Amino acid sequence: MSGTDLRGFEYAMEPARQRAHHRVDTSISQLGQCQQALSRARQKEQELRERCGDVARNSTPSHSGVIDPWRAMAASGQWLQLRKAGDLAEEARRKCEAEVADAQRQLNRARIEQETFDTHRRDVLAEHVLTLARRQQTIVDQDWLARQQHVRAEASSASRPGERE
Repeated sequence: MSGTDLRGFEYAMEPARQRAHHRVDTSISQLGQCQQALSRARQKEQELRERCGDVARNSTPSHSGVIDPWRAMAASGQWLQLRKAGDLAEEARRKCEAEVADAQRQLNRARIEQETFDTHRRDVLAEHVLTLARRQQTIVDQDWLARQQHVRAEASSASRPGERE
């Protein structure tokens, strides 16, 4: 097909094909944004879990074995706040994971649609090239037949020299 003149080829579905390509690009961008949000949510969740662990470790009794009730109560309150924040961060992470999965499904659908249009365009283009080749062959055949008739006419008139005079 590379040697064929395609100036007369027009794909009627070109606007829809271009929209499908645009949907793929948009879906890729959306997936990237969701993956970044997921990464941030995982990082935040990890940081909160680590801080919660630090508070729990620091609230243990000192080496002397004496428990400071005010310090223990403050540490317990801080630990509960961090635990609640960690639970919220976990929920946000799960939401981001669901959004990534949805974005991936959307991207897959967009790629299938894009490939469908691209395949259809290739098929239509191949049909167009075949039609052009048939037209060209028909013209060549007609030209050959016309020349053959002209050659026969000249040959028959040359073979009858007495009829002309």
